[in-house]
Amino acid sequence: MTNYRVLLIEDDPADARLVKEWLASEGGHQIFDADRLDDASSRLEKEVFDVALLDLGLPDSKGIETLTNLLDNAITSVPRPIQP
Repeated sequence: MTNYRVLLIEDDPADARLVKEWLASEGGHQIFDADRLDDASSRLEKEVFDVALLDLGLPDSKGIETLTNLLDNAITSVPRPIQP
């Protein structure tokens, strides 16, 4: 079974707990959480994740703009190999 680094972006503690419990039951995944888009963007600048689970109704972003903002940040923060 593959273990994934999961970024869970959810502001509702009960929903976050439910998702974490479900992922834990699947075994072995590393789960990192953020409750605001700003927090998630900061993590993406420093870390690499295999999967992001995103709530589209966060305190600092709503709707499809949440996804487009996250994608913009993720694309610009993907580590690039250094060319000699």
